[in-house]
Formats: sequence, structure tokens, C-alpha cells
Amino acid sequence: MSFVEEHTKALVNIPDQWRATVRKCWEDACKFDGVDPNEKFVVFSDDNPYVPFHNRAVQNLREAEAQAAAFGYVGLQIDTGRKKRRAMLPKQKMPKR
Repeated sequence: MSFVEEHTKALVNIPDQWRATVRKCWEDACKFDGVDPNEKFVVFSDDNPYVPFHNRAVQNLREAEAQAAAFGYVGLQIDTGRKKRRAMLPKQKMPKR
């Protein structure tokens, strides 16, 4: 198996692992609030401890999917040798205290 094939296979499996994590966090959050996990839209309580874990797992899943779609080269930048232009905001005076 070549280097590219080996790493492509590994990247394809990563989103599956995150999907399982997202599903488990979703089920736990639903269980905490007494909601059926098969519901499509849920509003969780403010004190649900599983919501931050679910949100982070979803973010990681989306990043893993993007990396797998690009074969792991997300964020690769090619230097063209030209200076990058930055958007400059107009200078504002600080308010007096």
C-alpha cells in the first residue's frame, strides 16, 4: 500500500469515528433532558452538561470531513512571492474615560 493510499484510508475513517461520538453526545444530551433522540429539532436546557461536548464533537466532525474531502491538505497555502494585502480599518479615537 502506498503512502497516499495509507493516509487516505486513515482520513476516511476519522469522520466515521467523529460521527459515532456526535451520536453518543446527542443521545446523552437528549437523555439528560428526557427527549427522544430520534427528534430532528431539540432545544436543550441551559444546565445540560452534554451540550458543550456535542457542539465540540460536531465542530471536529466538520473539520475531519473537510480534511478527508481534501485528502488532508486543508490549510495548505502556496507562496506566490507577493505581499499579502490586509484590510485596514480606519483609525478611531479611543473614548475618554
